[in-house]
Amino acid sequence: MILSEKQIQNNWNKILEIIESNITDKRKRLLTRLYSSYEERMAVMPASYNVYMHNCFPGGYVEHILRVIQLSDFQSKIYEFYNIKPNFTEEERIFAALNHDLGKIGTIEEPYYIFETGEYWKRKGNIYKTNTLKTGYMKVPDRSLFLLQQHGIELTENEYLAIKLHDGLFDEGNKAYYTLRMPEVRLQNQLVVVLHLADFMAATIERKLYLDKLIKVNKIEN
Repeated sequence: MILSEKQIQNNWNKILEIIESNITDKRKRLLTRLYSSYEERMAVMPASYNVYMHNCFPGGYVEHILRVIQLSDFQSKIYEFYNIKPNFTEEERIFAALNHDLGKIGTIEEPYYIFETGEYWKRKGNIYKTNTLKTGYMKVPDRSLFLLQQHGIELTENEYLAIKLHDGLFDEGNKAYYTLRMPEVRLQNQLVVVLHLADFMAATIERKLYLDKLIKVNKIEN
C-alpha cells in the first residue's frame, strides 16, 4: 500500500491535532516539542520492516498509530457496554495509544529503521531492517518509555504499564503480568487490555489490507 505525500502530511497533521486536543498542560507542550523535532523521520517511517507484517511503507507508522487510537476507543466502549466503569481516563487511553510504538523512532541520532540492502532479505519481503548496530538493542516498548522520560514527559502508572505490556503474551517477558492468579495481585489495569487488543487488531487489519491488494494485483497481472 502506498500513501501519497498529501496523505502522509494529512496523517501527520491529525497526530498533532490529537496531541493539541487531548493531552493537557505541560505534557502537551513537551510532547508537541518531541514530535516536532522528529517530524521528518516520524512522518515517513514504516510500522514494520517486512511487507508481510504490517504497514511496511512510508507513512505506515503514523497510519498505524491513528488506527490504534481509533480501535482503542472502540475497545474501551466494550467496558461501557457491560456497565463496567473504565479505570483509566480518556487522556491516558490516547496518550498510551499515541506513544506505544514511539521506540520505533530510534535514538536522537539514529533511526530505528533503515533500508535493507541485502538481496536475500529483499526476496524475503524485507524492505527495511532494524538499525541496531548504531541504536543498540532495546525492545520497542522499553525505548518508547525511555524516550518519553528522556524528554521529561511524565506518565501515569496506567500509561506506563499499557505501553510496556502492549505486545501481550507475544513477548515472553510480559508473561508474569498477564498470568498472575492471586486476586490481590492479578492485573487490574484495563488500559493494558484495551491497548493490546487495539494494537493486535490494527496490525491484523493492516496485514489483511495488504494481502487483499497483493492478490488483486496478481489477478490483474495474470
